[in-house]
Amino acid sequence: MTITALDARDEYTASASQTIFNYTFKIYASSELDVYITPSGQTASDSADLTTAYTVDPSTIGDPSGGFITLNAGTSAGDLVTIVSGMPYNRTVDYQNSGDFLPDTVDGDNDRQVSQIKQVADLAKRSLLFPQSLQNASSLDLPLPSSGLYLRWKPDLTGLENTGAPGVTTPSQSFGVVVDMIADTSLSIGDFVVTTGYTTAGDGGGANYLIAASQAVDGYGDHALAGGAVALLQTGVSVEVKQFGATGDGVTDDTAAIQAALDHASTIGAGRVLLSGGTEGFLISSLSIPAYTSLVGDYEYVDPRGGALIYNYKSRLRQTGTILMNESSSVTHCMIVKHGITIPADAAAVATWTGTAITTAASTHGHYVGYCSINGFEYALTTEASTNTEQFRAEHVNFDCLNGIRVENCFDIAYIENCHGWPSLSVNLVGLVDADLRRSGHAFSCLDGGDWNKITNCFSYGYAKGFVISNCNSVTLISCSADYTATLDAATPVGFTIASTSAEARLIGCQAAGQDTGYVIDTSAPNNHVSLTACNAWACDSHGLLNSNGQVFIYNSRFRDCVNGVTPNVSSMTEIHGCSFEGSTGTAIHSQSTSYQVRYSSCTFTNCTGTVGNPYIPTVASSDPLTLNGADTYYLVTGTTSFGSITPTADYTGKIVTLRFADVLTVGDGGGSLYLNGNFVTSADDTLTLLSNGTAWYELSRSAN
Repeated sequence: MTITALDARDEYTASASQTIFNYTFKIYASSELDVYITPSGQTASDSADLTTAYTVDPSTIGDPSGGFITLNAGTSAGDLVTIVSGMPYNRTVDYQNSGDFLPDTVDGDNDRQVSQIKQVADLAKRSLLFPQSLQNASSLDLPLPSSGLYLRWKPDLTGLENTGAPGVTTPSQSFGVVVDMIADTSLSIGDFVVTTGYTTAGDGGGANYLIAASQAVDGYGDHALAGGAVALLQTGVSVEVKQFGATGDGVTDDTAAIQAALDHASTIGAGRVLLSGGTEGFLISSLSIPAYTSLVGDYEYVDPRGGALIYNYKSRLRQTGTILMNESSSVTHCMIVKHGITIPADAAAVATWTGTAITTAASTHGHYVGYCSINGFEYALTTEASTNTEQFRAEHVNFDCLNGIRVENCFDIAYIENCHGWPSLSVNLVGLVDADLRRSGHAFSCLDGGDWNKITNCFSYGYAKGFVISNCNSVTLISCSADYTATLDAATPVGFTIASTSAEARLIGCQAAGQDTGYVIDTSAPNNHVSLTACNAWACDSHGLLNSNGQVFIYNSRFRDCVNGVTPNVSSMTEIHGCSFEGSTGTAIHSQSTSYQVRYSSCTFTNCTGTVGNPYIPTVASSDPLTLNGADTYYLVTGTTSFGSITPTADYTGKIVTLRFADVLTVGDGGGSLYLNGNFVTSADDTLTLLSNGTAWYELSRSAN
């Protein structure tokens, strides 16, 4: 007889009403199985140990390849069914001197022992084990249970022991500062030590340490001691930068200390590094935030206009370099200011701003920046451009930089929400003029390869370009606003720009005010669709909206006090429906050519110098039947070919169409799909108005000139 190498365990995800399940190992009695059912959607702790709710096929008992069981009641879909060996650890054969020694008996006895070994092996796999490669492994005997204590490795790594939680254990010694602890030669392995400060008592760097055997330490959080041992920093779910020697005095370079805190948090899996307790700000160059680690300040997100708060915030990062974000890392509640800039800043000082405050590492994803204020850089926040970034998110970020938030090559949905670009570093300037409030770059931009990016409830003030979407697909902007200074400059500011290969951009409830042009559509493909719904342009010096290239659909929007409301400057389609035009000192719908496809309906014009310039009249050559394009309801018919039928390329059911004739021809009555009040012999500028029921056309009126 043989025993298979299969585990003494079978696991199934059941289908609805299933009752039969196989087991693939040998048993010797029907009682030697344990069967468990975990209801769908629940955990193993919710499983039921079935004892009598199933039967074992008796014909398969003793079969080396196993058999099957039948449940008394069918399972629900998704139930987890587990069948394991449940043999008792006993011996059923007793060999006698001079007794029978039959092969079947010996084989059966050996098979039973092998089956029991497989059963133990399955239990061992579900236990804590050292790796096989570990030499000189210590015992894992557990100490006696003791209420309220924790298990930990002994300092000499020879086993486990009971201990109190960090911060609860009574310290062996207490020191004022770290250097005193380092110099003490009386500390022993296993001692628990506390300090009340890092460089001075009460400076916020006090911590708990465990004294351990000599090993490599970073010298910031963990320390080598004079006696040869080391002091290991004991932390919980977060670490404080001051426990690594950061001073926050605005003079000492705290870069190495904060980086050590970040690396320590990453190593121990704490994940959160707390930045607080500064007096003049934490001076840093560049930092790299490890994967799955967060840098968390104590900045309370307040008035996004900032003002004097930025100058005086004690725990701000005074930064000369760039914070690099790695996989799934985050920066939250941080005030970041470029070190060395002039505050408050006039236009000349603003022009000198350089550097990037925060960027992402190549080929990383899942970054988050939230509830921060970033000021005085060329760029506030960018994503790495050369590789694809995914699932980037920024929310409640205030910034005053030459450029704000730039998301580039983000293929899998970036979210930018409730962010605010405002000239915070200039608003308190004595002798303030409009030029001091302007920023030469882009407040928000999605560039080159972005897909399905979302920008919601964001605001830009004073930027030459408020929102720029270029080479991106299916970007949505909701309730975003772009405002400019009271007077314009040579920068010809634009509130919203949709450019290059961008397609299917959607703007919903957006506003542009005080710009040269509120919205510029300039996509490289004339069929790339852009839609605006419930948007607004106000007090724009040239155009509320300029369509330079692309198909634009504008619904229920308002253009107020703009020189020109909507300016189509391209032959591709511009459709305007249900819009309001007020106070246009030029032309409300300012088409640059009668050949441009500009269609409008249900629009109102109030106090406009001109309403519609160069109105579009689609032209159709006379033929029998006459072919209409299906998109328009007013046509100029050229040529002299008479006709008696109309063939549209789209459904005109219920629509009224007016034909204006450029020459002499005859429109026949009753010979085809046309039903007129007699034949109509046209001359130049005569019109014929028809109603379609989907198959035939009926005359409503005619006008002979």
